[in-house]
Amino acid sequence: MFRGVKCIGRIMGVAIILIHINTFSYMIPQEADGIALPHLHLVTKVLTETVHRSFDCPAFYAGQSTENHNLSRVVSRFEEVHMELILDILIPTAYFPKLKLFEKFIEWGGEKFSQDPPEYEFSSSVLFRKNICTKYYQNILGYTLSIDDYTVLTLKGDSLSELEIAVNNKSVNRDKSELISFIYELYSSIDTFVIILLLNEEQIDEKHQIPNVDDAINTLLSSLNWSNPRGLVIAK
Repeated sequence: MFRGVKCIGRIMGVAIILIHINTFSYMIPQEADGIALPHLHLVTKVLTETVHRSFDCPAFYAGQSTENHNLSRVVSRFEEVHMELILDILIPTAYFPKLKLFEKFIEWGGEKFSQDPPEYEFSSSVLFRKNICTKYYQNILGYTLSIDDYTVLTLKGDSLSELEIAVNNKSVNRDKSELISFIYELYSSIDTFVIILLLNEEQIDEKHQIPNVDDAINTLLSSLNWSNPRGLVIAK
């Protein structure tokens, strides 16, 4: 089952171990100077326990052990918490030009071409890809809206996972989160839209109609808590 384990370096003096399980990869932070570190996150998968201390950071693989490292010990000491998150925004196509979203083009031979599917940028860390498979969302929302009248954007990049980590480290800075800034932009610029936070690809636990931006952000942040993660629909 295991493809291998190796240390890939250090971040701020912390040794990082990469575990390959089938086609997935996880990063586990090790203890440093006897202090257990907060959980580290990769591809919205969270490992809730740090592995045993190592300062030499040697590479090792399945079937091999060193004096201080044993693969089976590493495997037995972590527990996976499923937090596979997908954030989609459904925007009425007629309102789309009101948002500060700029299409990212490909340049070729001095000309610009749209990507397929198109991609849009709000800021350097808040990027979206247009989702052309929209019928799926009609099933989530029912027939309270006509999905053909909406543009569906799926968030790319690390802005959601970074916000998730900040929530669980109790270090959210609303003024510096570009994803939160985008939600403020949504609420101030257009009259109606839908935010869908899918947990583990398709799980929806709550549906809310929220006219106030601060209430919407509080609801979103609460749903990212590892002790009580929730899939959400937030509609304005």
